[in-house]
Amino acid sequence: MIILTVLLALAYLILLLYYLTGWLKLKVFIPENKVQSQKLSILIPARNEEKNIANLLKDIAKQDFPKELFEVLILNDHSEDQTAIIVEEILRNSEFSNFSFISLPNSLSGKKAAISLGVEQSKNEWIVCTDADCSMNSNWLNTITSFIEKEKPEFISSPVLFYEEGTLFEKMQSLEFLSLIGIGASTISHNKPTMCNGANMAFSKKAFHEVGGYAGNENIASGDDEFLMHKIAAKYAGAVKFLKSEEAIVRTHAKKTVNEFWKQRKRWVSKSGRSKSMIEQLMQFFVWIFHLAILSSFVSAFFIPNFWSFFVILYFVKILSELVFVIPLSVFFSKQKFLAYYIISAILYPFYVVLIALAGIFGKNYWKGRRI
Repeated sequence: MIILTVLLALAYLILLLYYLTGWLKLKVFIPENKVQSQKLSILIPARNEEKNIANLLKDIAKQDFPKELFEVLILNDHSEDQTAIIVEEILRNSEFSNFSFISLPNSLSGKKAAISLGVEQSKNEWIVCTDADCSMNSNWLNTITSFIEKEKPEFISSPVLFYEEGTLFEKMQSLEFLSLIGIGASTISHNKPTMCNGANMAFSKKAFHEVGGYAGNENIASGDDEFLMHKIAAKYAGAVKFLKSEEAIVRTHAKKTVNEFWKQRKRWVSKSGRSKSMIEQLMQFFVWIFHLAILSSFVSAFFIPNFWSFFVILYFVKILSELVFVIPLSVFFSKQKFLAYYIISAILYPFYVVLIALAGIFGKNYWKGRRI
């Protein structure tokens, strides 16, 4: 048993060091201040976003980027609140002359359908996607365009972070979410992309069409980001890039309640294994086994005292290896203050990992009043 415990701990340490080397290998991108020529189409799928959509549209309208070089398509996914009324009122202002509001027909629904419709109706070759509850600085589009011109990618994953975290629960989410962004960036750096976030991604229209868009996974909960990334990565070797830049960050809010958080993560887990390679699936399964071992050894130790040593070894390696990875991330993204909440998260995380994986596989998924 001790040998198995040591092997598990060593493997987890190696995995986190793999993530760390990928992150450190990524060069920080600094956008150039030059005359831009690349045209962009910004897609914003929106469903029941009356509380958020106005702020996002104002952020995009304030971009330090020529208005004639980008268009914005707001894609209304059958909103049941005041989203449509609010958007139509905003677009009457001449400041938003390059913005369009499109409602999905009754035959279409869901985020993948909205993005697909947006791609078809867009005028430009490069598509940039964000979510209606997000915020970004004025140099966001300039940074993305500079990256396209310099790196020649087909798909770009850019950072998404939480902001305005008030409660302990939101601060714990912020640190965990930061690690997910870091893992996605790291695996892209190693040319083995695993995850990205649809709130801040870009891709060429040519690549979208050549891989068939979302064909084959239209009815799977979530995955509007990763399914497309994996398809493009398979088609274009080395053409999936991570934009490591503070100027490219898109910000959104953490979930306020445990119930909202649980539903979101269930959707995310439900897409696991649908488009990933065998190696990626084995890595995910190993992480689950590692945390199951921590949880099992902890419970067993109350009945068999010898299991305390197994628990201590696994838990110590977990904390050490994760901090080695998370600290550089938190420094780059100015989230060092949230490291104070790491130990609390580390105590709860094994329970979360084990249970959410099972819930994502066997449970039902809901999103904004709609079962998916």
